[in-house]
Amino acid sequence: MKTLKNILVGIALIATTLGLHANDARIIVSEENNVTITEENDLVEVSVLNTQQEMFQLLIISPEGKIVFDGFLGNEASLGKQFDFNSAAAGTYKFKFVTGSGATFSYDVTAGN
Repeated sequence: MKTLKNILVGIALIATTLGLHANDARIIVSEENNVTITEENDLVEVSVLNTQQEMFQLLIISPEGKIVFDGFLGNEASLGKQFDFNSAAAGTYKFKFVTGSGATFSYDVTAGN
């Protein structure tokens, strides 16, 4: 049952990614880490297909190097969170993910006004 649920979540993430791509949103997709990040109209959405159901922590680091978000996404099979960059300074923000097992990976996202 878990496998079927993970497959359905994966299909939903792919469909969402394809739909957003058709709207010319900026998209980052990492198949290796099962992460999708989309940015459209200063709204950044993070989605993680968490097949191992590990705890995920997310840090968002500003262009100046300050941590502007430090929180946990959870440990469900499908994780997601939206961030409004409407009032944020324009620049490249680093989205750093840390898994419960200590693996880290990060992506640069251009956002803000």
